[in-house]
Amino acid sequence: MPEENKPLKKKVSRREALSTAAKVGVGVVVAGVVAGVGGYYAGSAAAPPKTVTETVERTVTKTVTVTAATTAPPTTVTAPAKPPYEGVKLTICGDAGHNQKPFYWEKDHIAEVLGVDLEIVGVPFGELVEKIMTDFATGAGAYDIVVFPPFAGGDFYGGEYLVNIDPYIERAKTDPEHWDVKWDDILPTFRELYCSYGGKRYAVTWDGDYYQCYFRKDLLLDPKLNEAFKNKYGYKISDVLTSGGESKMRYDKEWLEISEFFTKAYNPDSPIKYGTSELAGRGNNQWHWNSRFGSAGGIYFDDDMHPLINKEPGVRALENFCDVMKYCPPGILNFGYEEHKDAFLLGDAAIIVQWPCVGKKGQDPNQSKIVDKLGYTLVPGFEVEGTLNQRGNLAFGRVLAVSKFCDNPEAAYRVIQYLSGPASWWATKWISDPRTGLDPFRYYHFEHPELWKKRWESDPETAGISWDALPEYLESSKINIEHGFPEPTIPGTPELYDALTIRISAALAGEMDPKKALDEAASEWEKIIDRLGRDYLKKAWASLKVGWKKVGLIE
Repeated sequence: MPEENKPLKKKVSRREALSTAAKVGVGVVVAGVVAGVGGYYAGSAAAPPKTVTETVERTVTKTVTVTAATTAPPTTVTAPAKPPYEGVKLTICGDAGHNQKPFYWEKDHIAEVLGVDLEIVGVPFGELVEKIMTDFATGAGAYDIVVFPPFAGGDFYGGEYLVNIDPYIERAKTDPEHWDVKWDDILPTFRELYCSYGGKRYAVTWDGDYYQCYFRKDLLLDPKLNEAFKNKYGYKISDVLTSGGESKMRYDKEWLEISEFFTKAYNPDSPIKYGTSELAGRGNNQWHWNSRFGSAGGIYFDDDMHPLINKEPGVRALENFCDVMKYCPPGILNFGYEEHKDAFLLGDAAIIVQWPCVGKKGQDPNQSKIVDKLGYTLVPGFEVEGTLNQRGNLAFGRVLAVSKFCDNPEAAYRVIQYLSGPASWWATKWISDPRTGLDPFRYYHFEHPELWKKRWESDPETAGISWDALPEYLESSKINIEHGFPEPTIPGTPELYDALTIRISAALAGEMDPKKALDEAASEWEKIIDRLGRDYLKKAWASLKVGWKKVGLIE
């Protein structure tokens, strides 16, 4: 990738960010995670309240202190005597669980500052896109603000179901206090690919996802275990693996050998049960295949929208995916996010590839048995024409957008701006909190590691966190973003994914040959493309590739 196109090179160099983080002396140990939002503010006397003053409107103001069971420590804000949207009710819909916690934490603040009564609707992870699309297609208008993964953007943006937010962002030029979302501070990958369509802006990034490799530093870098590994495989793990650096692992060699060595069924002397884990469940496995596919040099379609997923790179990716199954825990074919994460954090697996939130959750003793034992590095890859190509999946991600059926889109945008703006330190509060699954997506998040520590200290449940390896995590995150492999975010992507994940599941279960599975998936993709309109999708695909080139993801 050309150096000038690397998204994190434009504003902060790796060396500068690493140096800044190291100066913080960030040290983390999480004291407690609650199920749901109850108890978030319990025991607040243990930490002094933080005061943040925010002038919300240029009118006569009054100062109010907002305290609620589901909020962060008391926040003092300067609220207007009459909030600008008093009496407005808005509904926000997203995937239920830890990623909705900030909405509950800020609900009362939003009511005080903006006057908006925010109703929060949580939908099961696997049903979210369909639920939102049904609301759009029927015109029911049940949701005013929607939180969704960018792979659905082709359908949502292309279907003109969302409000163009360009006019609101433009208003920030004269009134940044109330309208600014610091658009240019969002990393190009998460800004251009997540939020824009056809030259217009429709959403604001909420969660920047990318794949990262995590490993048990205490095991894989242990000198005695490295000697034993070398006796069997001829090299040390430490020769190809470093924390915070650009490790050199191949899926079809080092990844398999490390996984075998740490699986007790294949090595009775292993100090751990399983070498690895995979996100292998239906509806999820396309993303782990995606990383291998990109690393093998794959591309989804040719210029005429004929699928290429069943060509050599795709088959190589799926064959390797099948090969590693024997080194994974039982039930792996049903593993989703939680099961895959827990296989590592609860101490059963030695090395995994997973989303970035595993890093902060790994430092939480209420979620992790391996606190301070995590290493972070670049995902594995494949040799392509003599060069090791390491590409990590850039899915899932989340954005905030306003439904075109919303009766008060301006108020809805202001809620998004409040959640993303100065009151949340440009969302640093949320991406640094181990109780959420939200991840870095701004330059600001990498440039201000001291705010991560400030967030932990601001709440009694996280006040004890100590994360000395945060600089390594941030460095590894930057490297993995720069090596990211994007999703095919065109109209029809959810349907294409469904056809693919079913066949991947069959191959992983040994019910279908990998080549045959991908041939079937490609055939289904052809049918979907013809039904949706090949010429229409050709234009969308061509436009998408222009965006990928713009941010340096493809040559």
